[in-house]
Amino acid sequence: MLRLYTSVCCCLISLFATSAASACSCIPQGLKQDTADASVVFRGVVSKVKELPPRKESARPRYAVTFAVSTYWKGNPGREITIYVVQPGTDCIGARFEEGKDYVVFAISQESRDVSLEDRFWYGWLDVLPKGTQLLTVNNFCDSTAEVRQARKTLRALGKGKAVHS
Repeated sequence: MLRLYTSVCCCLISLFATSAASACSCIPQGLKQDTADASVVFRGVVSKVKELPPRKESARPRYAVTFAVSTYWKGNPGREITIYVVQPGTDCIGARFEEGKDYVVFAISQESRDVSLEDRFWYGWLDVLPKGTQLLTVNNFCDSTAEVRQARKTLRALGKGKAVHS
């Protein structure tokens, strides 16, 4: 919840301080805090990116992203895990993953819900998941989630991790 609050604050500040066309800018909290905030920290290859049906209230695409997990540092994700993300936007919410690529992921758990800001629909999941269902999501603008080839320092700091057994 703290991450969502931080992202909303950053979003509001950036809306007032910059033009609507500018990219997201947020203050990274660092690996230690990202690990503490995450429900699950793992390394995995994206096996499937499924675009979810569009919402009439928003043109922002949403995805269910499935990973084949090889290693984990927090939680117990099993061999396969699915996270839910919205397409990245200037609000610092969202993530982009590509099939076949290897990532280190810091996923947070939250209940499925629709989120509104000033009585306007922002993003949500209630059309695809029952209200209150626990889902995993990630915000790679502000946390340590990254493609492995760009996360060598993060992987060294995390250490060996635990292998997922078949």
